[in-house]
Amino acid sequence: MLRRMESQPYEDILIRSRATILEMLEDRGFDTTRYAKLTGPDILKLLPDAKNPGGLMMDVSHRTDPERRAVVLYNTQRIKQSVTQYIKTIVDNEENTPEKIKKTDYIVITLPLEEIAETFDKAALDAWRKHQMRIQFFNMARLVLNPMKHITQPKFEYVPPEEHTELLKQWHCRTKTQFPLIRFHNDPVARYMGLIPGDIVKITRTSYSAGEYILYRLCT
Repeated sequence: MLRRMESQPYEDILIRSRATILEMLEDRGFDTTRYAKLTGPDILKLLPDAKNPGGLMMDVSHRTDPERRAVVLYNTQRIKQSVTQYIKTIVDNEENTPEKIKKTDYIVITLPLEEIAETFDKAALDAWRKHQMRIQFFNMARLVLNPMKHITQPKFEYVPPEEHTELLKQWHCRTKTQFPLIRFHNDPVARYMGLIPGDIVKITRTSYSAGEYILYRLCT
């Protein structure tokens, strides 16, 4: 798969991954109407230049909580070696306040060939611990196809915090940590859903014997 992506034109990767990013935002409850109508040629016109360095950026509001927003940022150069500094730049932005940071999902799209390694996982976790900042890094080429729509992918659903207490009772658990774990940012699904430590997801798998098999996982 990666070899095929290496041979794909950047423009093709950009356009196809953009569709997945919009689906990801919609799955999280954000309104993408203003960006969904753009066609491939429209997107290519937004490629960064001196006059419009942030042309590809997207800024959307949540459908049920307008104060919550998601910002999609594109990078035109590798950031692996300076990812901590990159996060600091966002935190120190004069337009950002601690409250704004807590209310925003920062979705950072890296170059097609810059893989998301442990460096990014650690930096994202550090941002959450220090600033309660939700930030996720995605390799552009890995979003050409939506990973949540793969035929073998089970169904993942976010469990609202107000349902956690009842869920623990149903499963006879004393604490959430008794559920199997899903790793913050490191796990592709946790990253796609924008999960943070303490979140619980419901996973529905097909079962040859029972039809469906349901389990829950705790983001940690």
